[in-house]
Amino acid sequence: MLLVTYVLVTVAAQSFAGVSANTKGIGLANPNNSGDVLSVLGGKVFGTTGPGWVLAKLLVVMVLSSSAASTLTTILPTARTSLAMAAYRSIPSRFARIHPRYLTPTWSTIGMGVASIAFYVIMTAVSTSVLGDTISSLGLMIAFYYGLTGIACAWWFRHDLRNSGRELLVKGIAPLLGGLILFAFFFYGAYEFWNPDYGSTSWTIPFWPDWHIGGVFLTGAGALIVGLILMYFYRWVNPSFFRGETLNKDTAVLVPDN
Repeated sequence: MLLVTYVLVTVAAQSFAGVSANTKGIGLANPNNSGDVLSVLGGKVFGTTGPGWVLAKLLVVMVLSSSAASTLTTILPTARTSLAMAAYRSIPSRFARIHPRYLTPTWSTIGMGVASIAFYVIMTAVSTSVLGDTISSLGLMIAFYYGLTGIACAWWFRHDLRNSGRELLVKGIAPLLGGLILFAFFFYGAYEFWNPDYGSTSWTIPFWPDWHIGGVFLTGAGALIVGLILMYFYRWVNPSFFRGETLNKDTAVLVPDN
């Protein structure tokens, strides 16, 4: 339903404001409107005086509240992930702490929020172009993450695949096929992102072999490399998870879905 709402709003805005190159109109081609098109559209639809002015400002408030909700959705999934990781001790266990009253993860939510803010501020300070390339590289990391999840699922349930045709399909064929497809997209994306003309930034290695690499590839692959380094570091600090001691076939479900 949310997706349908966004599509309707986008189509309605373009239908009303137009998509032409008219720099004098109320569309985004006008540089005076590109930074705040909602106020312009709200004024044209509802008016600029009396109750219309109130409705136009209310439109801006509604969009801002929706944007705030969207920023929360970037924190909550990562908080959920870090909560599960901490429960099985693949990261520090304090990230699994739950608020006694609100029953929500405390360290995970606050930690992911602070990390998101710090990342945004640093990337914006470096360059808005770098920030844009970082957002573009998210697809690379998503394909890697879910591709690895599909393959891990098939491997985890490998002993159950002979129980029935349904288990073979649901626990083996489907996740393995999905994982392989996503890894195919991962390598294809990496190949495309390597092109320095893809995205807004690029970097040339200042020594041999003097490769000229696209910024989208660098941010995506760089994030994966940083994650790999952190994983090996924590494996050295607390190896119990990586030895299969805290998560195996006999481990109780510590973070249920409901």
